[in-house]
Amino acid sequence: MHGSSRPKSAKRIAQDGDYALEVLSPVADVDNSVTPPSPRLDTLNGKTIGLAWNRKPGGNIARARVQMRLEERFPTAKFVLFDDDIPFGPETIERIVEQCDAVITNTADCGACSSWLAHDSIQIERAGVPVVMITARAFVDDAGMSMVAYGMPDLPTAIFEGVEFTSTGDDEIIALVEPIIDDIVDKLTKENSTPMAPSHRPAAEGDWAETEKFYGKDQLSAFFEFNEKYLDRGWGDGFPLIPPTKEAVQYMLTGTKRDPQEVIVRMIPAFGLATVEKIAICCVMAGCQPGHLPILIAAIQAMDDPKFWLRNVAVSTSPHSPMIVVNGPIVDELGINSNRCALGPGEPSRVNTVIGRALRLIMMNLGHAYPGTLDMDTIGSPCKYSMCLAENEADSPWESLAVERGYRKDQNVVTMFSVESLMEVYDLKNHTAEGIMDSYAGTVNSLGSTHSRQWMYPRRYAHNSILLSPTHARQIAAQGWAREDVRRYLYEKARIPAGQLQGLLDRDRIMKSMKWVLDVDPATPLPITGGYDWFHVIVVGGPVGKSSFTSGHGQCVSRLIED
Repeated sequence: MHGSSRPKSAKRIAQDGDYALEVLSPVADVDNSVTPPSPRLDTLNGKTIGLAWNRKPGGNIARARVQMRLEERFPTAKFVLFDDDIPFGPETIERIVEQCDAVITNTADCGACSSWLAHDSIQIERAGVPVVMITARAFVDDAGMSMVAYGMPDLPTAIFEGVEFTSTGDDEIIALVEPIIDDIVDKLTKENSTPMAPSHRPAAEGDWAETEKFYGKDQLSAFFEFNEKYLDRGWGDGFPLIPPTKEAVQYMLTGTKRDPQEVIVRMIPAFGLATVEKIAICCVMAGCQPGHLPILIAAIQAMDDPKFWLRNVAVSTSPHSPMIVVNGPIVDELGINSNRCALGPGEPSRVNTVIGRALRLIMMNLGHAYPGTLDMDTIGSPCKYSMCLAENEADSPWESLAVERGYRKDQNVVTMFSVESLMEVYDLKNHTAEGIMDSYAGTVNSLGSTHSRQWMYPRRYAHNSILLSPTHARQIAAQGWAREDVRRYLYEKARIPAGQLQGLLDRDRIMKSMKWVLDVDPATPLPITGGYDWFHVIVVGGPVGKSSFTSGHGQCVSRLIED
């Protein structure tokens, strides 16, 4: 599984005494057929125009202004309003297609919403209904890359000269909309009107050779040249990369029996063909060993499950990052750290670090989630460099996370979580289950974190991980508590007064069944998840009364490590 020795990474070239470093490209091909937009209308008069809003704040103000201006110009047109959270549900798409002659969609002014709105708009276009999508100038590249990924790069788009409608006053929104009214009309009524073009093409979209040579007077200078070029193109995470030479990649492939050209997934968000070889190249660049390759294969298979919501995790303006949790005999075989500093840094977690780092390189080079083009993270997070740990099964008083999720103890399992933020839970005083979990509840009821309100929005989940230190786990279990008791207690205790949440809720986005929270007594304590099963207990770390918590997005997904 591991191979016998490390390969050489450079070859001596006879002429001039120079060295040449020949490396493989990590960037996955995108396999998408291109569909042109549907035919435009001759006029909007007498037509039914759909105004489809994805409930992003401020978009309703923009929509009302567009409707008013179009009613003035096309008095016999009929307008139908559609509202749905991102992404539009299938029933919403069906109603739009059935009722409308043309559609204006808005608003593409953040990471996930731009990508999903392109997805929804293209679905409508492919049904034969012309669409124009309202997009913020600041998110042109993001929307454009999503349009390419979904196979309609020329989706007609009206661009307003601003960053967003969100957090913007009504008068300013109206001022941003007025200049694009003519463009909206043109792109619904004129064939081949000027399509939106991203301000630049990411390096991954260039015509790069599958192999490339970098020269230097010696191995070190060739190495530096390779690193500079790969990092300049956006193919790295900012740290030095290990050169993916043919020999190094072949060595990495000894970790699996799969065909190197087997496509594991079409990697979201750009649907890059994640072949075993391309995964191996990213593993080499991150510093992995062959035994790590099967974990990465299982990880991206788990993230491909729709329940994980990888598109949101990859493209959001929030700092989402995947977290790999490993269970089974492979933990000891490979030396994955489950004890002190399991999330790094340093020698104890060197395996954790390179596995987590490889996953980030895979998301970038195979999924094409490059910062600033599809990854639209507002500030970023150090969690996005690497987040991998093993559960400390030896010091846990309970069965493992994997066993709880239906696997055998002798099976190797990876469970993928999406992490929005990581919080410490400090409690060196309490030794009762209630006392420790009260400290936990007082820490995780975070008003500003999206996990505290996801349960009110359509089709949303926020699975969170309770990272219990062995000390806290042992003290809790000593009172007869099981994992489920921890989860249920936290669900009941981690509450936020309704009055605090009411001021933050997007009133138009929450589900109809949740509208009651807008009018309930402000003192009413509200839960922060949709149920106790949105919490997942993982015992990890060394012996002391300090635990952690990761707020999440989407659902966690487990997968067997089968290679």
